[in-house]
Amino acid sequence: MQGLRLPPVPRIHLYLDIDGVLNAEARALHRRAESPWPGGYNVPAPYYGATIALDAVFALNRLIARYRIVGHWLTTWGPGAPQFGDYITLAGSDRWPVLATEDVSHSEEWQKFTSIRAHLAITRPDITIWIDDHLDREREAREWAEAAGILAVAPDPEWGIEPRHIDLLERHIAHRLAELRPDIT
Repeated sequence: MQGLRLPPVPRIHLYLDIDGVLNAEARALHRRAESPWPGGYNVPAPYYGATIALDAVFALNRLIARYRIVGHWLTTWGPGAPQFGDYITLAGSDRWPVLATEDVSHSEEWQKFTSIRAHLAITRPDITIWIDDHLDREREAREWAEAAGILAVAPDPEWGIEPRHIDLLERHIAHRLAELRPDIT
């Protein structure tokens, strides 16, 4: 089998916010019947005030494992993000790098936008997913992401990431993999 080389596994990177994405607004706790997740939402101690849908975490874990996704924290939680991710059992998130979200640039540009662009210029993943509830208010960042082929998802902060977002991530990854590696689809 000398000379047989398998093509490289596509590098898929996920840039993840916490508040409004993993941590839904607290009123989700009181609207269980409307919850997009079968298990509803919980407040994980010691994170009083955090409202987590564990089903969302489990769904993300399945994607991370299936596609070997490399995660990055892009959140104002800063150095507390890995501990939070570990506590809610988000796969490998205790080792994810935390990208700076403050004092990244002296311009008026959204700091997370500056940070992700700088990071992507270095990492150059094959597939990029950015989930942040503020993306719906950041037109320049959304337009840039779309032009760059990045899936930019802006969950409703009341619910955070929902099953429809997980479906969107799966479809996007499958579509991009088919473009990158038509031999495996």
